[in-house]
Amino acid sequence: MKLPNMRYTEGAAKREVVALRGLNYGDSLQDGDLVSCENLSARRYPYLSTRRPRARQTAQSGPTTTALTAWGKLVAVQGTELTYDGKKVGEVTAGEKQFAVVNTKLVIWPDKVYLDLTNQSVKPLGAKAQGTGGSFTANTLTVAWEGDLTTLFRAGDCVTISGCTAEKGNNLDVVLTGINRGYNAGFDIAYSGTLGAAFEAVMNGVPAMAFSSTMNAPLHIAEKYLLSIMRELMEAGQGRGEVWNVNFPAVAPEKLKGILRERTVAPLQFYSEDYRKTILPDGAVALTGQGSPLTEGDAVPAGTDVEAVLKGYISIGKVKCAVM
Repeated sequence: MKLPNMRYTEGAAKREVVALRGLNYGDSLQDGDLVSCENLSARRYPYLSTRRPRARQTAQSGPTTTALTAWGKLVAVQGTELTYDGKKVGEVTAGEKQFAVVNTKLVIWPDKVYLDLTNQSVKPLGAKAQGTGGSFTANTLTVAWEGDLTTLFRAGDCVTISGCTAEKGNNLDVVLTGINRGYNAGFDIAYSGTLGAAFEAVMNGVPAMAFSSTMNAPLHIAEKYLLSIMRELMEAGQGRGEVWNVNFPAVAPEKLKGILRERTVAPLQFYSEDYRKTILPDGAVALTGQGSPLTEGDAVPAGTDVEAVLKGYISIGKVKCAVM
């Protein structure tokens, strides 16, 4: 009887895995993955070891504990008291919480406060101010505030103003996207992140407006007309799934011909596909995408957004979200 030849013989081999990739429940595994683990600890890093036995740290008494975490010391919510290492450090609302640690801050939701782990102080994530006697102009709101706002807010902070019920148009939510560098008109709307963000808003029940202008040009026209257009469109409203789409033309302010409303989407591309070819030092070829825009001399359907901007008008129209 003949036996098959063994081309290779088994031998002792040694291999060291120094990268711990963590727990992996997937079907594709690599060196360093753990399929399952229990009672492991990284306390002897870089080695894995068994964890220390559990032990009782402190006894909880008083109101029922509704939230519990540990970051150096035990943090608990008992009734409305926030405790750190068994000592009261602040007040929160009663009920369940979500904790998240950011550097030395333990953020507590839904209360929107944080516990500073370095000094155990509890502070709000946001600032509030109260005032009376609001007065409106075209672009400003003046209120007699209580206290010094410069100690609470900085330039560029996003704020929510409530209680101004007398002014028409207040207490409304609206999402504004843009101003995009490049028109969002014609078929180019289909590839637009600016319109995509506006569609995301209306899918969540919030009215939205998208604003765009030509590439690499000053925004003088947008600066002059954006606020008035925004007010006009907010008062006009929009149907379910509709987004207001506004494009500012590439002309000097003194050459603006006006505003054309109810513009439809032109059935063509404003920017046709074009590529710039570059020969690299190693002989390779690099192709860089660049759009070739339409010009006023091109044939464009009447009543469309593309026609408006090519003729020097601000274009205003509605675009329907395809999934609504």
